Amino acid sequence: MQKKTLWIVLAAVLAALLITAAVLYPKLSKNVQLPDASDSVPTDDVTSDAEDHTGSPALAADFTVYNADGEEVKLSDYIGKPVIVNFWASWCPPCKAELPYFDAAFRQYGDKVEFLMVDLADGRQETQARASRYIEESGYTFPVYYDLSGSAAYAYQLYSIPQTVGVNAKGELVFSRVGGLPEETVMALAAELAQ
Repeated sequence: MQKKTLWIVLAAVLAALLITAAVLYPKLSKNVQLPDASDSVPTDDVTSDAEDHTGSPALAADFTVYNADGEEVKLSDYIGKPVIVNFWASWCPPCKAELPYFDAAFRQYGDKVEFLMVDLADGRQETQARASRYIEESGYTFPVYYDLSGSAAYAYQLYSIPQTVGVNAKGELVFSRVGGLPEETVMALAAELAQ
């Protein structure tokens, strides 16, 4: 008998909550304005909010990755030349979708802009061998670097990939975007940094 009473009380409380939600939802939702498509950032915009509190570009965070021969490479090694850094992994569909755009940009601007295509090789979900095999099978020509120690992921506090950053010749972060980029944005970023 006691269990039956408990179930009746729980059902009554649940019903009361549902009725309250149904009554309050229309009233509360009138005060909320959702953004529409016109509020979104254009995909061909290559500017970024990568500025410090003074409005000047912030210095790009340095990190250490490894080339295919196991040699250390630091982002700071490239001060004096603009750099595009793309963080990716072979298990990531949006990463794989944008890699052809980076390869095309590298072919066109690789003599004026350094490309650091940083594979997040954690040794579990992604390995250097798996990433290398994927690049070779896909026929990409850009240089690939491996974040074997997590230095790059930590420096840029990566929580989602792909992520792309642009660094000018002074070592300042001038572009930062999380998520897959369309071809127009990749090419515009490379063209802007090549100037």
